[in-house]
Amino acid sequence: MARPKGTPGYLCHKVSGRAFVRIEGKDIYLGFHGTKESKAEYDRIISEWLANGRHLPQKENRQHVLTVDAICLSFLEHAEGYYRKNGMLTTEYKEYECVVQMLHEHCGCSPADDFGRQSLKAIREKAIELVSHHVAADTFRIAAFLFLIRHDKPRFCGPAGRITCPFK
Repeated sequence: MARPKGTPGYLCHKVSGRAFVRIEGKDIYLGFHGTKESKAEYDRIISEWLANGRHLPQKENRQHVLTVDAICLSFLEHAEGYYRKNGMLTTEYKEYECVVQMLHEHCGCSPADDFGRQSLKAIREKAIELVSHHVAADTFRIAAFLFLIRHDKPRFCGPAGRITCPFK
């Protein structure tokens, strides 16, 4: 079925192979490209968009806003058990602790939805100022957080907005 003129397209993110639709400059990820689930999610998003006068629906309930700190805490709880060797915490865990500290100082209380390229750039600049020899690795770790925050966030929310760890 051909989509009506002016309807955002069903797109493929080449690097990850995930389907997305770009509406009002915002990428909404739908799942893996070409699957029935991603196409059904595309249809749902487009129908909501059309029903709302070609605008994304406003988030009605911001009562359970997921913060950057909440995601970091959930990750560190997971990492404390995962990054162990012979019963001892590895250096990788300690590196993540440093990254989480930087995230906390810069934007910890901010909603996870507000974390974007500018936040990543500011934290990277701070790391460079501290003359960290781990800047590249820290940037990768922060980018991983950015990816999770932007695209896999719903896996962090359990019933009633309760934080659950998706890494277990």
